[in-house]
Amino acid sequence: MRIKYIEGLRGLAALIVLFGHTICAFFPLLFPYPTVLPMPLDYLATQPLLIKAFVFTPLIIFYNGVSAIFIFLIISGYVISYNCFHNKDKNYITASFFKRYFRLTIPILFSCVISYFLLEVGAIHNIKASWASHSTWFSQFYACDADFFNMLKFVLYNEYSGPTREKLLCYGTIFWMMYALLLGSFLVYAFYALFARASSRLRIFIYIALIIIFSKTLLLAVILGMILFDMDANNVFRNVNKFILLIMLLSGIYLASLIRLDFPLYTILDIDFMKNYFGSWGGLYFFYYTIGAFLLFFALSRLSFSRKVFSSKVAVYLGKISFSIYILHFIVICSLSSYIFIWLKNYINASNELSSIELSSIVTFAITIVVTISLSHIFHHYIELKSINWSQSLYNLVSGQKYVGLNKSETGDGRKVQRPVKK
Repeated sequence: MRIKYIEGLRGLAALIVLFGHTICAFFPLLFPYPTVLPMPLDYLATQPLLIKAFVFTPLIIFYNGVSAIFIFLIISGYVISYNCFHNKDKNYITASFFKRYFRLTIPILFSCVISYFLLEVGAIHNIKASWASHSTWFSQFYACDADFFNMLKFVLYNEYSGPTREKLLCYGTIFWMMYALLLGSFLVYAFYALFARASSRLRIFIYIALIIIFSKTLLLAVILGMILFDMDANNVFRNVNKFILLIMLLSGIYLASLIRLDFPLYTILDIDFMKNYFGSWGGLYFFYYTIGAFLLFFALSRLSFSRKVFSSKVAVYLGKISFSIYILHFIVICSLSSYIFIWLKNYINASNELSSIELSSIVTFAITIVVTISLSHIFHHYIELKSINWSQSLYNLVSGQKYVGLNKSETGDGRKVQRPVKK
């Protein structure tokens, strides 16, 4: 049940990122994040009631893709810890450490090759679409020449070593957090390799040290995911009062829905000491998102209704293809969706410009969701799953071992894993 629930939550996070980028691209008024639409508070207050109901309230959590990234990172730390804890193969951590880079890079390489090809043939239309939607944020991307070798360098190295803003704008804004997925997983593997049998007291001291060291980075979210699993594995805070869980859930929603510190509901979070510590508003926002993701995960994993919802077949399916959704959705938005939006904006018979944008955005939004999920299903089966096999084959070649599959019933959680057999 727990693993299914986590898959479902990961699927929800992927959808939120997809919703958020689509809205930022074609109807940015709904997401006045400082780097997307830095509009004055007075102007936003003059907007229709429906727009203000989303923008000024926690309802924006349903498409705040920035905060959803931190749910991904929390889940990553939790799931990798789960696998390290439950897998009895003594070579599992070594093999996983080796394969992780290829597991992430191979699908990303295919997605960037698609971007390169579309850019080369002139099928990227986000800049023109940004003129129609008035999204200056959307106009920044793919404003570069198609360069295969630069793209290759970005995929193989730059995206994991703190990619520059210029590189991200050319190859996709979505890869800004990939270094945390890779380095965070390495951190978890190293922790379990060194301290899997350590006492609870020693692990607590190590966790505190890691939190202090990485408090200003995205790795904090991965560390908190690792801590959450340790708590669950040792039945710590397993039976928490439902009222307390609801308070934590609401607090998590509140923090995860933050987009502007000058909004009336969030001015209490505008703390000078915190801003000075993190050094920028971005660092402060990311810290709040990390804490919000932690509270959401903690509460949702202990509330029976949420476990049932996220264990549904649809949610679990979306979770399985979530990585494919993540690395493909922005390509769809910048190519097909942008083309459709431009066409609709020009030809929809509307009474004024604003209604034309609204109608075009709604239709484009629906098409984007359907196309992205469909393509992600195909990509997951023919690229993402293959990349896992290719990573395994490469490890077999290097290590001199071969692996045979275990039955799902042998793993205890429905996963099919591998066991080493000497050649």
